[in-house]
Amino acid sequence: MRVLEAVTWRLARPDMAQVFVLFLAAQVVVVTFAWPSAGSLANDSWFALAPSRNAFLALAAAGFGASQLLIRVPGQLDAAGAGPHPLHEARYTLLALLAWVPLSAPFEVVSHAASFPATGLLGSLLVTLVTVPAYFGLGLLLRKLTALLRVNWLLPLAVPGVILLLAWLDMQVGNTLFNPWAAALAPSPYPLVAALGAGLTLWFLLSPWRRPRPDVVAAAGAHR
Repeated sequence: MRVLEAVTWRLARPDMAQVFVLFLAAQVVVVTFAWPSAGSLANDSWFALAPSRNAFLALAAAGFGASQLLIRVPGQLDAAGAGPHPLHEARYTLLALLAWVPLSAPFEVVSHAASFPATGLLGSLLVTLVTVPAYFGLGLLLRKLTALLRVNWLLPLAVPGVILLLAWLDMQVGNTLFNPWAAALAPSPYPLVAALGAGLTLWFLLSPWRRPRPDVVAAAGAHR
């Protein structure tokens, strides 16, 4: 199966499709409540939409990253096979999450044009692009840590808990290093930190030594 077909199919899977619909609905609600009434001169809708959008993307990316060994997607095996290699599954899921950024961007483009914030639109969109792979990698790491500690039952609480902990750490240091909510509103070191996390995630998923073994791929082909 070609990568584009696999990513499209991944986007249509019920688990991801339902969360994406929830994501779009949340943006509609935020814009609706933040949009000024007819008699108001100031439109500050972007200041509510941008941070909530980036925070939702971070939470979704971490959640899907943490669930990688629990979900199945189409890949190197047919429907009768045992399923795709977990590495392919992770790649398809990350690409599908990255597709959420341009698919949901029109909401931010409209609110940004109406609000005239000092922060540039391009900078805000770039923040979301590095947030997704960075927090996807955080989810993968949390799953590994909970497995090593044999506390897998804690994973659903660990994902939002760690994100809240990182936001609390930002408040303690007085700068935006890890908090996806505040990162979209003003320039900060967050894009550099997130870019580092995104780079580590991509290196982990795309490094040559991460390729499936030939004997595994050959065994998969035998099911075709």
